[in-house]
Amino acid sequence: MSDTDLNALRADRQEVYGEPIENHRGIAQMWACLLQPHADKVARMEPLPHHVVALMMTALKLNRMRRRFKQDNYDDLRVYLGFAEEWQKQTETK
Repeated sequence: MSDTDLNALRADRQEVYGEPIENHRGIAQMWACLLQPHADKVARMEPLPHHVVALMMTALKLNRMRRRFKQDNYDDLRVYLGFAEEWQKQTETK
């Protein structure tokens, strides 16, 4: 990707999602509450339960929805939330 293309892509994303640092800070805040119950695993560099990762992706999509409507965010959120529901249910019923 050329520098011109990269700059155009960044400008487009900034228009949709806002300043990158603000956007990433919001995502980090949403992820913190999801990661907190698994802090011991993170500290030991152990993998997170897969449903938690799906919840993190759901939170990312929620964060993106706060600025502007984009159908893709709603579609992806439904998919990620479905994964989270299925996988958490499987994990907790074993």
